[in-house]
Amino acid sequence: MDANRRGLEKIVSASNQFSAEKGLRTFAEGVITQIASLIGVDPEGVVCAASEESTSPHLPGDFRVIAAAGDFRDLIQQRLQDIDNPAIIGPLMQSLESHSSVIQPRSITLYFRKSEDEGFAAYIASSTPIRHVDEERLQIFCTNIALWAKNIDLVSELRRDAFVDRQLSLPNRTALVYELNERIQAGREKGQCLVVLDLDQFAAVNDVLGHDHGDALLGKVAQRLRAGLPPDTYIARLSGDSFAVVGPCAAVHRDSVQACFATPFVIYEARQPVSACLGIVRLGTSNASGIEYLKDAFVALKRAKSQGLGSAVEFSQDIGLQVRERSHLLRDLRMAFDESQLFLTYQPKVELATGRVVGAEALLRWRRDDGYLVPPDRFIPVAEQSGLIVGMGSWLLQIALLALQRFRAAGFPNMHMAVNVSPVQLRQAGFLAVVQEALRQTQSEASALEIEITESVAVGGLEPVIEILTRLREMGSTVAIDDFGTGYSSLSYLERLPADRLKIDRSFVQSLERDDHGSRIARTIIALGRELGLTIVAEGVENETVGRLVTALGCAEAQGYHYGRPMSEEQFLEWLQVHQKEIA
Repeated sequence: MDANRRGLEKIVSASNQFSAEKGLRTFAEGVITQIASLIGVDPEGVVCAASEESTSPHLPGDFRVIAAAGDFRDLIQQRLQDIDNPAIIGPLMQSLESHSSVIQPRSITLYFRKSEDEGFAAYIASSTPIRHVDEERLQIFCTNIALWAKNIDLVSELRRDAFVDRQLSLPNRTALVYELNERIQAGREKGQCLVVLDLDQFAAVNDVLGHDHGDALLGKVAQRLRAGLPPDTYIARLSGDSFAVVGPCAAVHRDSVQACFATPFVIYEARQPVSACLGIVRLGTSNASGIEYLKDAFVALKRAKSQGLGSAVEFSQDIGLQVRERSHLLRDLRMAFDESQLFLTYQPKVELATGRVVGAEALLRWRRDDGYLVPPDRFIPVAEQSGLIVGMGSWLLQIALLALQRFRAAGFPNMHMAVNVSPVQLRQAGFLAVVQEALRQTQSEASALEIEITESVAVGGLEPVIEILTRLREMGSTVAIDDFGTGYSSLSYLERLPADRLKIDRSFVQSLERDDHGSRIARTIIALGRELGLTIVAEGVENETVGRLVTALGCAEAQGYHYGRPMSEEQFLEWLQVHQKEIA
């Protein structure tokens, strides 16, 4: 009983030790030691298992030594069939093929079954006859050890999932960050470059040619990067169609990476040209960590993608400063929205034939606590890119409609309110519901509201926009195309968009006084709008001369400093009263 107890203690102790080991080889070496201790001999043994490349676990050539001890240590990684020692090969092959243990007078070979078809064997030699071994106790030991070996396989599998992209067999993003940190800690990052690349228009390839074609292209890109860059270049797949390469800047740079895309790829016997945008970071230029360098590379990549297909941008301190400023601006904008630093001003819209005020445009403004007015062209794009514009737009709509009710109650019952709507808002699934709720809460008629959009709504697909604008007009609201002529002008979409007004951008209106090339564009836009049956509104009318010119050309309405600047609600009401008396 004492002997059994001591043996069980060894088994439990062995299991506890194995749980902390890393890797099958270290684990297997521990198995040798524990078996030798269990049967009371020196650890002179061999452990072997079926190779990962094995096509059939029953072929001798598929078995390989994975760990060894003592005099047999030189056999590690050798195939069994290459070992010139029948005393070792015989018992091991018998155990591996029969999936059972083999006990001989001066050796013992234990089989550890990890599954029905998978296992490994441990051969232990002894210079003296092996004493009697409790086979039941050995069986418990083998079962226990096999379970721990299976656990190690699972841990290895999880590690591969954590660090390897299964589809392309490349290191993944986590592995890249680990590699960068290793180089930084070892002081090997000096003179190294990190290049993050993103394939151009890859989503379109998937949509048009199918995901199988896209997957094949990703595989070809990985092959091209391996073949086109030095052998010691570290290549990783970050996500989707994004890759990263790390190596000496002399070898890994804009030209060397772009050269990998110089010739078309052959996918399913078809030639396909592919380009990629690059974000480049020189390592060792700061005290950044691996993840920080990767963020900088993506910042540069984003800048490159904004410049067009096949562009490359190297990260610099100026770029980093701009990104930080944008980040700070977004943070401050969120706080400003929460703390009521945003407010509306109202600019009058005048009917040119009569001088009568027909409406107002609500304009969003931001005044910091120190009194500084942040220009709209700085914070509106940030609000759109971050999605904050959705909440801000809902708030603006309600505030503007409430102001309109007060304008009407003050003696201007026929005025309408124009509200600018971002493409981001317009594409929100609940946008119509937001408009309807604002009309309900402010007790406003739909006909009192005009939605102003820019030509950029055409980007990303016109059909959903047409449907929403059509429903708005069916409700009774009007639609105006703002800043026409400065964006994605297209006669085809202009004809299809359900709109009531066309607002000519101020740059073209102001060119009328100078009579330069821009004036011809203004005249063309006016003629085009009238041909399409749209009411033409001139923006940026700053003096009487331009006012007369746009009237003569056929504009029906106008906005600009000549009539009135953007004003607070109180100032606007005062202006309305004065203006009404002037035209009476």
